[in-house]
Amino acid sequence: MKNFFRNYYFKEHLLGLIPNKLVGNYPVAKSNASITFLKKLTSNANTSSVSNLYNTDKNTVAVQRVVNFNVKNMSYRHARNHADILKLLNVLIKRTDKNKILSVPKIISVKETNKQLTITREYIDGDVIDEQAPELMNKALVKCITTLRLLSKKLTNSELLDIPSRGKIYTIAFFPVYCFKLIISDPIFILSNLDLISLFYLCYLSTPGTILLTISHRDLSPNNILVNNNRIFLIDFETTLLSEPETDIAIATMYFSKKMKLKIMTFLQQFVKTNYQRDDYIRLSIFYIFQLLSNESKKSNYYEDTVKHGLFLKEKIIPELNSWQLPD
Repeated sequence: MKNFFRNYYFKEHLLGLIPNKLVGNYPVAKSNASITFLKKLTSNANTSSVSNLYNTDKNTVAVQRVVNFNVKNMSYRHARNHADILKLLNVLIKRTDKNKILSVPKIISVKETNKQLTITREYIDGDVIDEQAPELMNKALVKCITTLRLLSKKLTNSELLDIPSRGKIYTIAFFPVYCFKLIISDPIFILSNLDLISLFYLCYLSTPGTILLTISHRDLSPNNILVNNNRIFLIDFETTLLSEPETDIAIATMYFSKKMKLKIMTFLQQFVKTNYQRDDYIRLSIFYIFQLLSNESKKSNYYEDTVKHGLFLKEKIIPELNSWQLPD
């Protein structure tokens, strides 16, 4: 009965019949701890948010983010999702052998009023992963993805229903939107990558319709993976949700291919074990390249790096993957 429920849940989410919800079953207890201001970290006028560093009465350093909102917009939803997912991950970590997983910040308190959301979490003092050697980058990325997959297996049925999700149907629904936006903003890119567009649809048709979703960070960039005293920390869970297993693999290679170059194939060998996984990885890689380019300014470094990754995907990664002898 439990397996039936899980399969039903994932099928319904893939069809979009169950609406996404923020994690609501993990209210964080209000902290009575007093905090002392240390310094201002960031301020963003566009999202009406500010982050500051504090010292708590327990002699730990904490980051406090305050988001002001009139309506529950994208900035609010991202911040709330970040807090709720962190709280959930800390619950799941308690059910898991800590020697097998990486670390995430602890939530200290979450306070919400009609027009303000205040999130206080543990501050992680570490070095970003792109300052490490490619071998260590590979080790850290593998640790991130295997941890999230392991924690996904610890989810209860009620927890599954409370996490936002995006299944395979999401990619087929929004890929034409990103293509259309790029036709307007960068028609040369579209004309030179018609082969990637056709490959996206071929890979979509070649893989099963129902896939078991896993917790996916969806922003595995070098800035979100920190190393401190040989401990690996994963931060920034604003866009984390349940998604296809190859989601984080596709996004990680998009961010890390410039640094790791052909060593990215060593990373892929640990996760791409079947033809289905290969096709899902290729489809999702194309999808997230087009998504980022359609939403990014052509003048930004992200845009240029993503265009280069698309070329690297087409000329190096896909031919190499197609040469592997993989079972179905």
